[in-house]
Amino acid sequence: MNDETDTERHRVSVAVWDVPSPTRASQFEIHVGVKCAGGCNLGGQQIEIRDAAGTALCHAVLGSTPRPGTEALYETKLRLLAPDELDVFPRTVHFIGGGMECEHIAAAGAFTFRTLQLPECMITVKVNPAGDGITLDNIDVRIGAYTAQVDATGIACIAVPRGKFELSVLSAEIEPVSVPVSVTEDAMVEVQTIAKAVADEDAEREWM
Repeated sequence: MNDETDTERHRVSVAVWDVPSPTRASQFEIHVGVKCAGGCNLGGQQIEIRDAAGTALCHAVLGSTPRPGTEALYETKLRLLAPDELDVFPRTVHFIGGGMECEHIAAAGAFTFRTLQLPECMITVKVNPAGDGITLDNIDVRIGAYTAQVDATGIACIAVPRGKFELSVLSAEIEPVSVPVSVTEDAMVEVQTIAKAVADEDAEREWM
């Protein structure tokens, strides 16, 4: 404990990360971390997930030791069940503190997730860089809400349902590419990319 009086109420912050886009009616995991501004040991304290109506969906207990690389961030994983419908769903994580020497102010963190249809087809996307200086590092490929990164050969494989989508290829080094695709079966799509234009600072500068 820090040098705090028992009557002082400590502030608590809640963080949520690694939230996926699950398929409908499937189970998925999220990470939750809680930290006390006073550095209190929160190991073993309870957290609760609630839906938009405030109904409790599940509970979990924070780990006994802080997350590696942090001083007082206590974390845990929670397994949730996605609703059996396609939509965006809000959820809140509530810290349920109790049994500690000092009182903690109630805290909550919010997150949302989007449910997706079950994939039916495998789309293989081949990214072909045009010009010099373009690497295949950190190139994201998106087909609708389904995403992947290309490998060292420029290939990304994405499982998607049948339907019409926008295929996008994005990276800090290339101009964004977006093309419509109609998915009816397994297929390969090749996409040509070009390096992102570099602004000429001298041309944009106003000379006196």
